[in-house]
Formats: sequence, structure tokens, C-alpha cells
Amino acid sequence: MEPSLNIPFSFAKKNFSQGWWNETSTVLAQLGLDLTPADPVAAGDGDGGASEPDGEWELPDLSPAQARKLVTNVSDRLRTTFKVIAESPDAGFTVKDIAQALGDEDEGTLRGIWSGITRRLRSVLDDEEAYLFQWEEDESGTTWKGMVSPTTHRSLRKALGVE
Repeated sequence: MEPSLNIPFSFAKKNFSQGWWNETSTVLAQLGLDLTPADPVAAGDGDGGASEPDGEWELPDLSPAQARKLVTNVSDRLRTTFKVIAESPDAGFTVKDIAQALGDEDEGTLRGIWSGITRRLRSVLDDEEAYLFQWEEDESGTTWKGMVSPTTHRSLRKALGVE
């Protein structure tokens, strides 16, 4: 199976090159995937919200043991990302917070982080369709807010020793 990447279409439209977006849209259309009804960005109607898979999907509830497996033997950048998520007061965090913790000025440089987490999660859960995050644009419209399930948040806190 080909590797996959979980990036909101509106984030890709805003942060990837126009050429990339045009090529990707063409390929998806050839596969019969029409983004226009569900994604205002694909239709050119503004920033819109995150839209990976269509509608809401159920976030996994990781046990403390699964969370330990998720955060063990990962790069410093992934570990820092998990720590920022665990230290958030609730199950939500912003991409801006992650970028600042990693010393990145451009949130677009985090694409590898999100794909690395998704690959790792799918390996831990042995589920090729699992996603750890639900995404939405924050109120300011300048960054994205990611959310994990409350159970996963508690498990990450335990796995990383955050109290």
C-alpha cells in the first residue's frame, strides 16, 4: 500500500504551491473524487475548514500502553510535538504552539510531523485508516487547532509523565 498523508485540503490549498494543488485536484477528479461540494477551498470560495475524510470521524482512544508505544523511540521533534499536545490544558492544541515549541517560523514545515505521527499511529493500532487528530481552523483564522480524544490526551499525559 502507498504511504498516505493526513492534511486538510484547505491547509494544503493555503500552504502548498498552486501547481501542487492543481495537479492534485486533477488527479483526484480523475479518480472520481469531487472536492467541490464538501470543500469550499477546492471550489475557490475562501479558506474554509479542514475536510479530511468527509464529515466527522471517530478519534481513537489510546490506552496508556498504546500511547507509550506511540511516543517511544521517536525523533526529538515528534517527542516535542507529543509533549506540547500532552501539556495542553484540554485535548486541543494549535499548530502555532507546535511550531513555536520546535523553533519553526513557518507552520508549513510541520507536514513531516503530521505524516510521521499518522504513520506511527497506524502502526501502533494496526489500522491503515486511523487518524489521531480532528482539525479545524482556529477563531483567529491564522492557524489550525488539532484535537485528540480526551482518553488519548490522558494517556499521552501518563506516557510522557505530564501531571
